[in-house]
Amino acid sequence: MWIQEEHVRNIFNTVREGILILDENMKVLSANRSFLRIFKVDTANTIGALLYDLGNGQWNIPELRVLLEDILPKNETVDDYEIEHNFESIGWKTMLLNACKIREKKNGPPIVLLAIEDITERKRLEDLLAESEKRYRRIFETASDGIVLLEKRGGTITQANPAAGKMLGYSEEEYVGKKLQDIGISIDMSDFPAIMSALDKSGIINYNDVPVKTRSGQHIYTDIYMVDRASLAQCNIRDVTERKRAEENHREDEKKYKQLFDSTLDGIYQMDADGVFVLMNPAGARIFGYESPKEIIGRNALEYWRDPKDSDALRAELKSRKSVSGYHMRARNKNGKPVELESTSVIREDAIGNLLGIDGILRDVTERMRADERIDRHIQKLSALRSIDLAISSSLDIRVTLKVFLEQVVSQLHVDACAVLLFNPHAKTLDYAASQGFRTNALRHTHLRLGKGYAGVAALENRIVSIPDVKKDDSAFKRLGVLEGEDMVTYYGVPLVAKGQVKGVLEIFHRSPFEPDEEWLEFLDALALQAAIAIDSNSLFQDLERSNTRLALAYDSTIEGWSHALDYRDKETEGHSQRVTEITVKIAHEMGLTEEELVHVRWGALLHDIGKMGIPYSILLKPGPLTDEEWKIMRLHPVYAYELLHPIDYLRSAIDIPYCHHEKWDGTGYSRGLKGEQIPLSGRIFALVDVWDALRSDRPYRAAWSKEKTLEHIRQLAGTHFDPNVVEVFFSFITSGIL
Repeated sequence: MWIQEEHVRNIFNTVREGILILDENMKVLSANRSFLRIFKVDTANTIGALLYDLGNGQWNIPELRVLLEDILPKNETVDDYEIEHNFESIGWKTMLLNACKIREKKNGPPIVLLAIEDITERKRLEDLLAESEKRYRRIFETASDGIVLLEKRGGTITQANPAAGKMLGYSEEEYVGKKLQDIGISIDMSDFPAIMSALDKSGIINYNDVPVKTRSGQHIYTDIYMVDRASLAQCNIRDVTERKRAEENHREDEKKYKQLFDSTLDGIYQMDADGVFVLMNPAGARIFGYESPKEIIGRNALEYWRDPKDSDALRAELKSRKSVSGYHMRARNKNGKPVELESTSVIREDAIGNLLGIDGILRDVTERMRADERIDRHIQKLSALRSIDLAISSSLDIRVTLKVFLEQVVSQLHVDACAVLLFNPHAKTLDYAASQGFRTNALRHTHLRLGKGYAGVAALENRIVSIPDVKKDDSAFKRLGVLEGEDMVTYYGVPLVAKGQVKGVLEIFHRSPFEPDEEWLEFLDALALQAAIAIDSNSLFQDLERSNTRLALAYDSTIEGWSHALDYRDKETEGHSQRVTEITVKIAHEMGLTEEELVHVRWGALLHDIGKMGIPYSILLKPGPLTDEEWKIMRLHPVYAYELLHPIDYLRSAIDIPYCHHEKWDGTGYSRGLKGEQIPLSGRIFALVDVWDALRSDRPYRAAWSKEKTLEHIRQLAGTHFDPNVVEVFFSFITSGIL
């Protein structure tokens, strides 16, 4: 019996769970070592104490009371009763209680055997496992990668997530029982056990760019990761089709960029922070005279600047602006030949602003700049020719034209001096006309006969005479006396020819040797032609001006002759035409008529009575009053004047006075009854002057009126017979004494 009791005691003290033996009043009769250790209490304060008082009342747990006082009395035995409590000394505990009532003696009082298992850690691990499983399930269900779980022994699929179904086109149920090759994944699974063995060792196996055929027949690329999960292998499937396409596109872009980089006509370069070329395309190498980029890579860009200061200026500009476009670089190639470049450069920096280098594009603009220079020169030449044209068209003085011409010759041909000699066809000599750039005036006395001197030969033979060095020339045409003190070296004599005739010679002098190119000679020809045209135009104008003067004098003489003839026909009006003409022209000038208009006013005034040539003598010279019928005939003389003068072109503009000088301001005049400003101004002026002269002259039938009476009469007729404005000007002439 002792052995049995000892055996039970040993078991009681060695079990892992805490055990309490309670009497019917819930006093502790015994407690094993595990209880004392787990709940950190001692024997003295435990044995004999009321269970609920243990640990200063910490065991007064409501759920424990329910177990011992309500549940156990009814059931005798209670298994796996779980309670949680936060103990002050040992913290939060989760306990699993097993209780039973036993009797030591048949009729003795019952005792309670209470086993307390601390499942706090196990519960925590179970919760963690549940949470982990929950998280895994959430990841499994929501992952963007397709996931299938493989049974390790045979490689069959046990489960697939929604993403796998969406990616490959199978429902979740259709995956179960299939193998990877059954769902279009091209991985060699012939030795599946070896693959699983390798997975056990490494924990993960990767397969990249695996071709997959989906259920619909579409081909995609995937990356597959097999991950060990104890009894299962997790197979993650990632669709990398777009990445694969992007990589292929990138490779294609790289290929295109390489082709563009190698084939572009512009140079593309990259240099480090020290200015050393680290990258250069073939075009850039050719710009600097190399056949291959390898020859220039590793060289410093400073080798190719004509002026190192230009490099410093570019770097300073890049530092402030980070990029510079269209920068002009004066460079040279490997042979030292000048090259004009246009550069677009971008600075390259690290994250904190330290200079890493410069990238850029170079364009060889040497030929373009030469073309621009040629265009500029051409524009300057056109401008020079235009200036000469304007001088020709705006000035009638040949000296002014030649001055402009010679200024353009010196500036455009870049010579020191030049002169124009004009040909005198009567004397057969070349005479000085104008010069530019000489130190002395000796050339001004030049009078050369044809064939004498350089200019004489040029004119006679109608060709350019060029002398590279007049000091060394020993021909008979030297003009050393003329050129003394000028230090001239080079000479050109150019005949000025217009319409096949020599008009003069352009002489060009330079104080140093030079060899002109074809462009210079062509422009020299153009200038010579322009000068010849100017001289010829001036000569023609002078001839025309002399002809026009003689013609105008002839017109005036003819018209004045007609006017005298009219006065002789009517002795009563002798001298009348000359007087009224002089006054009419003065008033017309005062009232703003131009010089050209005044010529026609003068002619019209002289011929104002030319229509009376159509009036019979019996009426025109009748001593007594005219009858009504005779007045009708007399009033036709303005119409006759129109009919006589209109067919003559140069007198057509002079018709206004002969045709309209009997019209009145109020419209009561003849022959057309014009009114107010319908009457030409010259006709209105002459109407007043005609009356003034007639009233101030003696007639057989009356004496001349006094000045005062005549002026009063004219004043009274202002606004009826006469234009009030004309009357006002007329009276201002009277007042000022002009008339």
